Amino acid sequence: MRFSIAKMVGRSPLLPPTRRFRPDLGQSALATLRTRFFTLFVLGVLIFTYVAVIYQPEDPLFGSSTKITSFLTSTSSATFISDKTIVKTGEDFMVLSQAAVPDSINIADIDRGMMSAILKKKDMHPVLPTVGETVNDSLPVGETENTVEETANDSLPVTVGETANNSLPVGETVNDSPPADVSEASFISRRYLLYHGGGDRCKSMSHYLWSLMCALGEAQYLNRTLVMDTSICLSSVYTSSHQDEERKDFRFYFDFDHLKESGSLLDSRQFAFDWTRWHRRNGLKRKVVKDSRTTPTKLSWFDDALVMRKFGSKDSDSYWYNVCKADNESVVEPPWHSVRRSKLLRDIASAITSRLNWDFDSVHVERGDKAKNKELWPNLDADTSPKALLSKLTGKIEDGRSVYVATNEPDTSFFDPLKEKYNTHFIDEYKDLWSEKSKWYKEITKLTDGVPVEFDGYMKISVDMEVFSRGKKQIETFNDLTEDCKDGIKSCTS
Repeated sequence: MRFSIAKMVGRSPLLPPTRRFRPDLGQSALATLRTRFFTLFVLGVLIFTYVAVIYQPEDPLFGSSTKITSFLTSTSSATFISDKTIVKTGEDFMVLSQAAVPDSINIADIDRGMMSAILKKKDMHPVLPTVGETVNDSLPVGETENTVEETANDSLPVTVGETANNSLPVGETVNDSPPADVSEASFISRRYLLYHGGGDRCKSMSHYLWSLMCALGEAQYLNRTLVMDTSICLSSVYTSSHQDEERKDFRFYFDFDHLKESGSLLDSRQFAFDWTRWHRRNGLKRKVVKDSRTTPTKLSWFDDALVMRKFGSKDSDSYWYNVCKADNESVVEPPWHSVRRSKLLRDIASAITSRLNWDFDSVHVERGDKAKNKELWPNLDADTSPKALLSKLTGKIEDGRSVYVATNEPDTSFFDPLKEKYNTHFIDEYKDLWSEKSKWYKEITKLTDGVPVEFDGYMKISVDMEVFSRGKKQIETFNDLTEDCKDGIKSCTS
């Protein structure tokens, strides 16, 4: 008993022998906390440094999608390529920088006004008669048109994004390496929309964009992935050969990554590759509808893996954008905010702007065939003469200013009288920016496996209008220089 009491005096009976209180416990805990806080601090610094290195902020010149969208209603006219029709030309629909967009533009002008003017003319694009079709038994109630056929486990047409001529233009090609692989589970989980055939191929770029935006708008409405042919045909009005040129890469002209941010897209080569591999064993079905007569609302009733709109031949008036006409305008909204020039073309415009020290005014002077057509544009030729230009620019642009002139007048010496007051500049002064030694050429040939690419007419238009849009003051032909209407006599809108 004495022995037990003696041991209890020197040791707590509530703790095991190895767990004694130590006088330095507080100091050890404090040291441990300091070490951990320092470790966290160092880790935070490393993370911050990494983010700072890899972060690339969006180019401020291409910011607000709202203002980008608003430019699409611009009344700016064609540059370099004369437009003999009253339909808007390609650059009218191109996206310009945020700073260039006037506040008074309304997107309704393009989505409602211009499209209505084109599409509601029944004699322009008659609906083709349907030949040899039968009504499908699986049609929704109320469907009576002979425009739908259903094929189970069926293969695709011979080509996706069919072209009239599969031969390549001289010196031109598109990288046809096998597309990036995707998982089978991912592919079969989605539903697809594909537009096949049609008379849109090799038309003007404005026509192409209208049709593409209509298709993408319908895909978004149907919550489907649009199968898109990224190989396009460039109209002869933009080529040096004066012939239509097939298999131009969409990425030459437009920002494909930006387009994909606005809607689900899949390259047609990738789709054809995956559909061939997986559609049979997964029982994937397709629904084929003839041209634009089946409305988007009716297509929304179908649950097939693939819905294909099959249009008429290239020489017909079976245009994709007919899908968005009339009553469908309230259902399908073309996502114009998703259209943006390719980064390579924007970079050229930035380089030109930099050489002008980001301090210049711009004038858009449209002449060409419109100036020669006195019936539709009786005053344009006189109103855009050098003498008239000097008179009208006086008071709008200060003497001695650098002035960038975007024009379709081939002979720039025509504007020499302007040099009396202004330091004039034209796009051809900057040809080195797209020469074979340029950054543009190096990057764009990566898309063609090194095959040379011509800086064609539409690229020139795109850069010209992009630079124009960055002028501190912007003077337009039909808004500021003449009272003639852009689309011809009696076509002006209030």
